[in-house]
Amino acid sequence: MAKLARKNSTQLPAPNSGEGFTSFSIRLNDQQRDLVGQAAKLKGWTPTQLVRTATLERAVAICNTAVPRTFDYKGLASTLAARLFGSRKVNYSLSAVDSDRINDENGDGELEVPVLPLSIDDFYRLKKAAGEGGTEFLGLLVEFAEGLTASQRIDLPAPIDPRAYLGRED
Repeated sequence: MAKLARKNSTQLPAPNSGEGFTSFSIRLNDQQRDLVGQAAKLKGWTPTQLVRTATLERAVAICNTAVPRTFDYKGLASTLAARLFGSRKVNYSLSAVDSDRINDENGDGELEVPVLPLSIDDFYRLKKAAGEGGTEFLGLLVEFAEGLTASQRIDLPAPIDPRAYLGRED
């Protein structure tokens, strides 16, 4: 019975058989080849194993983050960017006694309030997104963070005024 189940199951051909596999050829200059060789050696792999693994991991990351999936990569990237880089206000309702005590302890009426860390659930979601989304997920995080920090950055050009191109002053 095990033989029947094995025959009916989908099996990949042996890696060296050439059956069901496609070859890709890449061109690398000496510096690029040496880098691939060095990275492969650090992992204990052959250069071919490194290129195959890196290619498939990147393909998976692109596919996982380019279209909607059951895991919301864009939503998590947006949430993390907002938590890491966005301005947040916390509203507290203090009693008169607490307010007086804060002013007495701090002198200037200011209160240092620690920002709560992300939850353990957020950590596991981040770990999953980084593993499955790779550099594509990180790119999403940076993209959302760029929008949140744009008004504070000096390396960005000013917005384009359309009136300068339309010849109008309205």
